[in-house]
Amino acid sequence: MKQKWLEDLVFYEIYPNSYMDSNNDGYGDFKGIISKLDYIASLHVDGFWLNPHYDSPFMDGGYDVRDYFKPSPRFGTEDEFKELIKQMHDRNLKLIIDLVAGHTSDQNPIFLLSAKPERNEYSDMFVWTNDPWNAPYEYRFMQGKADRNGAYMVNFFATQPALNYGFKDIKYDFQMSYKDKRVVKTRKYLISVIMYYLEMGVDGFRVDMADSLVKGDDNKEATIWLWNQIFKEVRAKFPKAIFVSEWNNLDRSMASGFDMDFALNHWNSFYNGLCRYEETKKGKSFLRANGTYDYTKDLKELEERIKRNKNKGYISFISCNHDTPRPTRFLKGRELFLFYTTILTLPGVPFIYYGDEIGMDYQENLNSVECGFGRTGTRTPMQWDNSKNQGFSQAEKTFLPVDYKTSLEDVSKDENSIYYHIKKLIDLRHQEASLKGNNFKVIYQNDKRLLMYQRNDLLVIINPDKKIKNIDVKNVKEVIFIDGDYKLNDTTLSLKGQSGIILRCHGK
Repeated sequence: MKQKWLEDLVFYEIYPNSYMDSNNDGYGDFKGIISKLDYIASLHVDGFWLNPHYDSPFMDGGYDVRDYFKPSPRFGTEDEFKELIKQMHDRNLKLIIDLVAGHTSDQNPIFLLSAKPERNEYSDMFVWTNDPWNAPYEYRFMQGKADRNGAYMVNFFATQPALNYGFKDIKYDFQMSYKDKRVVKTRKYLISVIMYYLEMGVDGFRVDMADSLVKGDDNKEATIWLWNQIFKEVRAKFPKAIFVSEWNNLDRSMASGFDMDFALNHWNSFYNGLCRYEETKKGKSFLRANGTYDYTKDLKELEERIKRNKNKGYISFISCNHDTPRPTRFLKGRELFLFYTTILTLPGVPFIYYGDEIGMDYQENLNSVECGFGRTGTRTPMQWDNSKNQGFSQAEKTFLPVDYKTSLEDVSKDENSIYYHIKKLIDLRHQEASLKGNNFKVIYQNDKRLLMYQRNDLLVIINPDKKIKNIDVKNVKEVIFIDGDYKLNDTTLSLKGQSGIILRCHGK
């Protein structure tokens, strides 16, 4: 059953390396974030998701965890992390941290114990074959990196050994069932991490690769079962803990017990077609002025999923995240304004990635840093002002280059900037009860260059085309928000090209 109080929330996302450097070493840190909490509160968001803060060798931007129970010295001390929690709660902000549930770093002490040739209590906590040459082709295994007589499975990069939650389908003698008593230790370990931070005062978790825990589980039944076992224990003590899944499948995420599920930039999805298609077989993104994407099939599927899960939880649309190119890579000018008008009026609990609120660019062709590869250009330092390193740091060299194309200082001087547009939409979302919750009905058009949907008594209309659209409307009571230009009489709305509007209508 959904936590109804969540429906009013809007979250921010912070990549801690990149937000604010307090000690001038070129990396962001806890004290830096604390120094900017008043700014974050001024956006009227309700909290933020902090990307991994754990001790890590940073072979995947912190998603290779060396120790779940202490912070990386790069970011500060445990006391400073606790101070961050306190300072956030003093401002009524909530903190969601990343839970890397499926793998650790290959430098994690429990993995190193698991890799020993002698049997020990950690031997079964990771997925190992029974000899180093046994590496079935349907999985990814590393061979010859340990004295243990076996190869270990990895979830992503070679430095990220997969924790063993068992397998749904058993084909090989090294596999254990997801209900095998030997894999319970892994589940209990994950629960201990969750409990440690909830007891510390953290408000919840975004779960990395939440659908990947049980292997050989194509329909995810076993993974759903596993998460239900975890939540049964956690929610008995922390019923209001917030859990957001990186799943991109609302049905499966909600069946697992999550509160929210991200709509990600996966192919064949409405979110991707809305703003992230370029020249593909599906055409250019809907919000492009010359867009060709037909949203009908993908949007109907999304609408049905939201309807099926109306009383279970929420979808979360994102402006971007640490893994995806910033929206400015795809959308320019009016297109970008319409993007925020759309994602901040769709149902669910939205997330804004740091710097998107000031229109930061995705930096093309950067050399990979800490295995960011193509994601590196989205993780560059926040651009605060026009001083050295745009106010991020006084260091001579920052861990990623600063882009000098915009800054908070610049956009805050322009009342017509994307910054103020996003702030107005966040405020509108908080003020309008009709924009909360899961009520969502698409009004499908023959003209696929027009998007219309109802949120209770509000009607949202998005025209990304360059041409004026004349639309029959009825029972309009008032104009709530305009993004662009329009003319309205008793029965007809003329919506200028690349414009959006929100109308309140009598009835629903």
